[in-house]
Amino acid sequence: MNSIRILIIGCSLFLTSCSKVNLSNYEKLKSGMDYAEVITLIGEPTQCTETFGTRSCIWGSKEGAHIKANFLGGAAVLFSYKNL
Repeated sequence: MNSIRILIIGCSLFLTSCSKVNLSNYEKLKSGMDYAEVITLIGEPTQCTETFGTRSCIWGSKEGAHIKANFLGGAAVLFSYKNL
C-alpha cells in the first residue's frame, strides 16, 4: 500500500515539474510578444475568449496555478499569474 502511495506522489511531482506554467517561464513573458511567441514559451492555452479584438487566455487551472495573458491586435499587453 505504501509503495502505491509513493508511486502516485512521485508521478504527480514529475507531471507538475514538467509543466511550462511556472514562475520561471512567467518571468520570460514580455509585453509586445505575439501570440505565437507566448505559445512557444508556455504551450497551448487551456482556454481563450475573444471580444472586440482582444483575446484573453489562461494556461493552467482557473482556480489553481495559472498564467493569464491579454492580447490586443495580436500582441500581449498584460500578464498575470496565481499560485506559481
